Amino acid sequence: MVKRVLKSWSFWVALAALVICLAAAGLLSARFVQAAPSAPTATYPCVPDLIVSANTRVVARCAVPYNSAIYWFAFPTTDSGNASRMLSMFETAKTTGSQITFYFDAADTSGGSYGCDPANCRAIWAVTMP
Repeated sequence: MVKRVLKSWSFWVALAALVICLAAAGLLSARFVQAAPSAPTATYPCVPDLIVSANTRVVARCAVPYNSAIYWFAFPTTDSGNASRMLSMFETAKTTGSQITFYFDAADTSGGSYGCDPANCRAIWAVTMP
């Protein structure tokens, strides 16, 4: 039975089609992969005193600024799953008066593309809460 299947032209055509589809899928997904930005270079512990959910970002404001100027820490809503998780952590910290820690690149001002003012805001990579 196996020998008959291996000799069948339809088996080989189906196998070739599968290989071509998998190769095409790999090429397409490779086109959409973006290079990861540089790793976070700073951490900052913060007790948030204001939380904002805007259409382009979720942000937390710290009562005490990082380096005397950075009050706001933001995450874009284009990544809705992670933005939702960030917002949940922000709100939990605010509600309970807990400290959260932001992970970010202090020199990265790319958050301006979604409304994070480079003068007083930084884009975050992650947030943790003890």
